[in-house]
Amino acid sequence: MRMAFDSTGEISWEIPDGYYENIAQSDVSSFVHLTGRLALAPISIARFGRPVIDTTEAFEEARPQFGDGNIIIASTHRSDWETVLQPAVFERVGLHHARPIAKLEPMFQPRWMRYVMHKLGAYAVDKRPGHSDNLGLQTAASGILQRGGILTYYMEGARMTENPNIVESVKPGGVISATVNDSLVVPTSFAGISKLTEGKGEDKINVARDEPSMFGRQRKLVAAFGDPYRLEQPGFDVDMLLANPRKLDKSQRGEYFDYLREQSEVVRVSMQTVLDRAYELRGSYLEQIA
Repeated sequence: MRMAFDSTGEISWEIPDGYYENIAQSDVSSFVHLTGRLALAPISIARFGRPVIDTTEAFEEARPQFGDGNIIIASTHRSDWETVLQPAVFERVGLHHARPIAKLEPMFQPRWMRYVMHKLGAYAVDKRPGHSDNLGLQTAASGILQRGGILTYYMEGARMTENPNIVESVKPGGVISATVNDSLVVPTSFAGISKLTEGKGEDKINVARDEPSMFGRQRKLVAAFGDPYRLEQPGFDVDMLLANPRKLDKSQRGEYFDYLREQSEVVRVSMQTVLDRAYELRGSYLEQIA
């Protein structure tokens, strides 16, 4: 997908003042969400077949709670196909209108795409150095979660292709949102859309990938869900998680970072468990060498 830039070569749409406050009170368009799923279904089914959904006993026991919302879906991120495949899969298991956070560029640059993304419930994060508004992102997340919404977090913070079978360290944003809002965390992963890359920047090349199977006839696409859980509440006021850690005293910083490290590892392990189970059910991994 090509980025949309203005004539100066800069990003043509910036995140405006008050953006995250508005997102906190916004809703998903059911019509656009359904239309998007229907439009993409023939493409995804032709390429991968209908995903096999695998859940745990604890997941099924927690399903009655899903209607209450306040859920963070802790997802691995191995391909752009996640954003295409996940909405339909989430709807099938009762996780309705899950709202993803997407990069400012390229996903929000063309006006029509920005309109569609916002109607789908997505909202933008600017990942350029010095531009990310962490407090704004937490404001948006809390507004959505506290009104019974569901958020999708790619917890590793980026698409992972160098070691796609390993869940890397989890970024703190989703952990903070889950703690502050006492959200239910649901780990999930796809098996069948990973690729392996080597090199950096312009020298990066694809060396292997999960080979898709037309209509899923030979190789399954598996969507696995793990046991839902809530993170342990810290021994300090949760509002401290929203503070700038540089402004905390030494003892507070120690508690702050210890808590984030411990809970991030809880999330990482749950995601690794579900990723491993997804590939066990698929029965193959990185079949095709580029």
